[in-house]
Amino acid sequence: MLRVFANATVTNAPYGGANSFLRALYRELRSRGIRVTHNPTDSVDVAFLNGLTDNLTVETAQEFNGRGVPVVHRRVGYAFRGSPEMRAVIDGVVEGDRQQLAFDPYVRTVIFQSVYSAEVFRTSGFAGDSVIIHNGTDSTVFGLDDRRLPFMRPRRRAYWDGKGPFRLAITSWSKDERKGFAYFRQFDKELRHLPGITISYVGRVPEGLTFDSIAVQTPQRARDLGRFLRTCHGFLAFSEKETCSNALLEAINSGLQVIYLDSGANKELAAPYGVSFEGSLADAVAKLQKGYQTRLRNAPEHPYDIGPVADRYLEVFTRAIEQGPVS
Repeated sequence: MLRVFANATVTNAPYGGANSFLRALYRELRSRGIRVTHNPTDSVDVAFLNGLTDNLTVETAQEFNGRGVPVVHRRVGYAFRGSPEMRAVIDGVVEGDRQQLAFDPYVRTVIFQSVYSAEVFRTSGFAGDSVIIHNGTDSTVFGLDDRRLPFMRPRRRAYWDGKGPFRLAITSWSKDERKGFAYFRQFDKELRHLPGITISYVGRVPEGLTFDSIAVQTPQRARDLGRFLRTCHGFLAFSEKETCSNALLEAINSGLQVIYLDSGANKELAAPYGVSFEGSLADAVAKLQKGYQTRLRNAPEHPYDIGPVADRYLEVFTRAIEQGPVS
């Protein structure tokens, strides 16, 4: 049995994208007989470290490597993540990224979540062994079918018929302004002049922010969020400098097409499933609707399913074990 230490713990309560991804990954690994432990004193074959989660420091990587346990590190970009201190740019390098670069002497392989993220870290000085693996999501939760009860036949989601209201969704756990709130304020005003278009937001919003036209719902558990997404047709992805937005992947995997801000990894993930925002919500929606049926025919079913992602992670873990710790 392969034994994996993972420093990042997860919760079933509504939380951020990393939690959603890691929860799905751990579940998929365990379903394959992999033992995932969060106890650093357990005997394990490989240490899987995530970003700087739960106050992770370079000493943890150094300790595992010194014990003969190869380390795999999933890097997270901190340009717009965490505290102001972690976002600070010193000598051209984001502080949170710099702290992760310090892990390099003790890490066998780094996992980058996107080409964009890999380029950011390489520009900042990274030169080690690495792979790029996009995140994935549980398709039984964020997928095309509703599975309300185990004995009931799954019901396929409905797509836009070209006539009824076109429903756009936004989801975010973070209240950070750079998650796109400046744009959402603009869209809230534009929406008054766009009959047949609705926008619903699920998640947290900055203190004092209210919308007149955008419907707001509080954060939801994963299965409820998945059901909400399946009632919508489009998704607004406007976060800046995202490493790999799990909210975006959950929407795409649930059959939504995307209007995205060309920032960070958004285009890399969403280009086949939507259109880039060029300044006008009305123009972007019209363009999305015009190509809706064509994209629908060309889209693979569940393009960001967690299964193939777990396969890639297992390949990385196995190779790291074969190579052993860094000497």
